[in-house]
This record gives sequence, C-alpha cells and structure tokens, in this order.
Amino acid sequence: KGARRAGAAAIAGVAAAAAAAGAGASKFGVAARAMESLCDAMSSAALPTAPPSGGGKETEAQAAVTGEERVLSGAVGPGWGWQKALLALLDAANGLSRLSRSKPSTSCVGNALFATAVAALAEKRQEQCACAMFIGSGADNIARISSKDNEEKIALQWSKIREAFHERGTVLVYHLSNHYALIFALRETSAGRQLLTARKGQRPRHWIAFEEVRQTLLAWTGHRIMKITTTSS
Repeated sequence: KGARRAGAAAIAGVAAAAAAAGAGASKFGVAARAMESLCDAMSSAALPTAPPSGGGKETEAQAAVTGEERVLSGAVGPGWGWQKALLALLDAANGLSRLSRSKPSTSCVGNALFATAVAALAEKRQEQCACAMFIGSGADNIARISSKDNEEKIALQWSKIREAFHERGTVLVYHLSNHYALIFALRETSAGRQLLTARKGQRPRHWIAFEEVRQTLLAWTGHRIMKITTTSS
C-alpha cells in the first residue's frame, strides 16, 4: 500500500512537472522532472522488494540498496505497472507539446487515436459513424495485403477500394509515410491504377500509383487505408 501511495504521488508529480513545463518543453526535460518526482516519492516509501535470487534471506549488500535503485531495477511487488503508466504519461505530455506548436506535428497520433477522434466527433455531432481499418498488411485489416499477392489478388484489392470509394457516406483516409490524407479520386489509365491524395498538406495534389501504395502498406503494418462511414442522413 505504501508503494502504491508513493506511485500515485509520483504520477501526480509527473503531471505537475509536465504542466509546469508548458507546450515548448522537450520530452527530455519532462522526463527528467518526472524521474525526480518518482525517485523522491519512492525513496520515502516502504517498497516491497523481489525475493533474493538465491531463495534465502536478503544479504546485507541487498538490504543496503536504496529505494530509488530498487524501483529503477524493477525490484517491486507484482501487479504494479508504474513504469507503463509513467511512460504513457510522458508520451502524452510530449504529444501535447508537439500538437501545441505554432506548426503542430501529428507524429504522436496513431491509428487508434485517429479512430477514437472519429468516434468522439461523431458523438459530439450526434451521428452514427465508424472508422474501420480497411486495407493494410496487418491482421486487423478488413482486406489484408501481402508481398506474395499475385495479379488476381491485387486486382481484387483495387476493386475493393473502388467499391468502398463509391459507397454513399464513406470516405477513405490513406495513412502513408508520416502523414494522413484523404483519397480524393481514383483512375485507371494506360499507366496503371492510381489514386489522388496528398503527400503533404490536405489538398488533392498527387496521383500515386497503386503499386507504390501497396509498397508503403507493406513497409509497416501501421500504414493502411482507413474507411470512415456514416449512416447519418
């Protein structure tokens, strides 16, 4: 219980440090203040330690280890995920800093947060809206692509994109390298299959070959095409 109270105090200290740091602080500065708060709280608490590796009583050398060293080495009781909570809070603080710049960066926003934002916006507007992981190389996609796909499978994937693109109340969002952008149009010419999107910004600027899109999706499971559908009138 003492350790859990110390952890709660440490997390509160981290939050205070992050708030005091402001939008312009680096993640390293926030991390340093966080660890100071954490160690201060832990050193004043009675920490449950892991049993000695040999199964016997704790040696004098082991007993001399300070609270900070025990915490940082992970020698705490089971079930207390303070490391995960601390890292999540630091990550959130760093993300808020990036989003609060005069030229904000969305590098901290992943697919899960994107889908959460869609759901929150739909709730705010009282609309029925869903964001699905549509096409990508990960197992969680509706249509999964592979480097071993033959031309028949590739043609089927393109067909699925066309069908979704023409569905009423549906938009497709392409998560490419370091960017999210709408898919504005599709075309098939003698040069092949292409989609219109934006490598930077949000204006329809770049026709990208579907084969290049596939290579991007195959490069990382986080890259994908997402399907946002609303059933509102």
